[in-house]
Amino acid sequence: MDMIDCDEYRDNIYRIWRSKEKKNRAIYKGRSIHLNVREREIEDMACVTSDLNISAAVLDLAIYLFNYFTDKNEDEEERIYDLCALTSIAIATKLEERDSLIPRFSDLTNFTTFFHFMNQFSKMIRFFGWNLLMPTLFTFLRFFETYALIESEICDNSYIKIFQTIQDYSNIVIKDHRFNEFVPSCLAAVCIANVQRIYSLNPIWPSHLENLTGYTYEDFQACLLFNEQL
Repeated sequence: MDMIDCDEYRDNIYRIWRSKEKKNRAIYKGRSIHLNVREREIEDMACVTSDLNISAAVLDLAIYLFNYFTDKNEDEEERIYDLCALTSIAIATKLEERDSLIPRFSDLTNFTTFFHFMNQFSKMIRFFGWNLLMPTLFTFLRFFETYALIESEICDNSYIKIFQTIQDYSNIVIKDHRFNEFVPSCLAAVCIANVQRIYSLNPIWPSHLENLTGYTYEDFQACLLFNEQL
């Protein structure tokens, strides 16, 4: 496959992702009466996925499922949140991971019965209408990382520092439910723009990034301003 074919394939995938996040992503309203426990649940989900060597892609998708399910099911009791969190991880691993890496249900159900776990599993799948595999912040960040950062622009072997900066940013975003106001591709674009600024890669939003992402610098100013005010 020549470079033109590769670029067309890349662009087609990106267009599908953007279309899916625009048309199929649920509207998040932050209306759950248990938002005060959300950060703790996200921290616990991160610990579980780390202990089971589950990828960051799974964690990001699991948090998406958890956020939108609890947002629309605001009458859920707080004690159900632990079960929702673990069920979200179980669903995400089945969608994102290879078979050898998918944890057994018994790895996730030490504190509840298999019946209650499977009941919640079925409930969440029906809630999303099987429309479960959504492009997340992690999806777009990995895409932008691969194609956006031009090696000739980066000096002093800064790649490791840059990737750590991107990881730190994504960790902040997934823990703060207010970022759900913005679609993941926009958040990822803002992250890359911040990296460009932090590491003095000028211009901050060059033409190859605009062409790659479909965002002009003006398009994500509201998200950038929100990010800077935190």
